[in-house]
Amino acid sequence: MFTRTTLVTIGVGVAAATVAGLTRQRLVTDLRAQLRRAEHTAAHDPLTGLLNREGLLAQLHQLLAADRPVWVWLADLDQFKQVNDTYGHDAGDQVIIEVARRMRTIARHGWQIGHLHGDEFAGCGPGDLDTGMSAAIAIRNAIGHRPFTLPGCPTLDVRVSIGVAAYRVGLNAPLLFKHADRAMYEAKDDTTKVVAHRPSGNDIDHIPARPALRDRDRPRHR
Repeated sequence: MFTRTTLVTIGVGVAAATVAGLTRQRLVTDLRAQLRRAEHTAAHDPLTGLLNREGLLAQLHQLLAADRPVWVWLADLDQFKQVNDTYGHDAGDQVIIEVARRMRTIARHGWQIGHLHGDEFAGCGPGDLDTGMSAAIAIRNAIGHRPFTLPGCPTLDVRVSIGVAAYRVGLNAPLLFKHADRAMYEAKDDTTKVVAHRPSGNDIDHIPARPALRDRDRPRHR
């Protein structure tokens, strides 16, 4: 027979063990939550909430590893430097935030969209070049379909130039983005503002140099 004192001691021990177990479980749960938050922060742009360069590249590598058709697009806001120079960087940031919001609003399942830096955005997803072109056109329309209204600024018409490329044997993530980058610069002089990279011959290892410096290439203060 257990004495009353013994039973109380056992009860206290069981309670203490339970509390200790719950404490350890809570600690593990908290650490896992902190790790998820840290991973999310490391992969996302703090201004827009979109993926950053590293986060987007990680998603692209996953798509390429699945050995399926993959497209990428690279976008640049036209004359964005003038917004910063005329209305200030706060206004420029508001434009970037609104562009990101419009992109996110029309994004479809499987699309990955990132803010790389300054006024440059990029995206990727499963599908062929035509699918990527459809995504780029949707992005173009979402940004340009109505003016931007910002506090303290006149109404702004924001336009975007987008280059699109698609995976084929021999290409990796950096080359895909280089092809899209070249197409983006061609899009700046194209009335549609969206240009696809169409390979001619074996151009996998040779990426033409960018065109001469334009306004966006010149040093900025952002």
